[in-house]
Amino acid sequence: MAQLLKWKAAGADRSALPLMAGGAIFIASFVISLLNHSWLNEDAAHSPLILTIGAWLLVRRWGEVSSGRSSGSPALALAVLLPMLFVHVVAQWLDWITLAGYSAWLSLVAVGYVMAGGATMARLWFPLCYLLFALPLPKGTTVVLTQDIRLFLSDYAVRLLDLFGYPVARAGITLYVDRYELLVEEACSGLNSMLSLTAVGLFYAYVKYGSSWRYTILFTLLMIAVAMAANFLRVLLLILITYHFGDAAAQSFIHEAAGVTLFAIALAGMFALDRLLAPVRARMFRSA
Repeated sequence: MAQLLKWKAAGADRSALPLMAGGAIFIASFVISLLNHSWLNEDAAHSPLILTIGAWLLVRRWGEVSSGRSSGSPALALAVLLPMLFVHVVAQWLDWITLAGYSAWLSLVAVGYVMAGGATMARLWFPLCYLLFALPLPKGTTVVLTQDIRLFLSDYAVRLLDLFGYPVARAGITLYVDRYELLVEEACSGLNSMLSLTAVGLFYAYVKYGSSWRYTILFTLLMIAVAMAANFLRVLLLILITYHFGDAAAQSFIHEAAGVTLFAIALAGMFALDRLLAPVRARMFRSA
């Protein structure tokens, strides 16, 4: 609100107000549909967390870089908002949540451009790009992207447990645990938690070490490995629960509890990783 008052006080073109209001309406429409979608679809489970972090980053950086003394061209913003409005309406009607998200994101950029100008939006590149992490992948993409990951996790889980004498075998992504069959689904592949942990790691490194982009990239890449390790442990845990307590126990609330617990462990691993990388970080800072 304070930034809007500054923008008005600067004598900006009042014709841009309807554009801002229109853009804000369908940005809000997308956010509501995204939050509803995240409760129904595993592919979007990470979206509320990333959306909250991204919004906080955007508001924080906006206050730092926006002077309120300049504004963008309403005509240029309108050239973006009109086609995006059409795309957004069609995408919402067809339930194409990802396409609706990109149209809402572009409208956010257009509204910000009208309010603060191109120079300010360029300085907001990180929070704006970070918000893209909140967009769920297109339907069907998760199955394709996670196929190799699921095969990798299930194969090495079977190999490890076989060393300890457990009666386990694998056929594709189906695990045979004693007399039970266990399917390694997309939720166990780690794609969603990988996106979440990568986004959280990127946020942590940017806020704490934003001046060192090299360390931020290194830390983010290592967080992908942490996410993979956490989901490997999740598959192992579910196999052990199935073997010792039965299939019903593995498919109960324990299944989700295992994911939440290992996510928390991975977050703890993030802080431990940061401490272990202290010598590397110091060398990077000295050479910067």
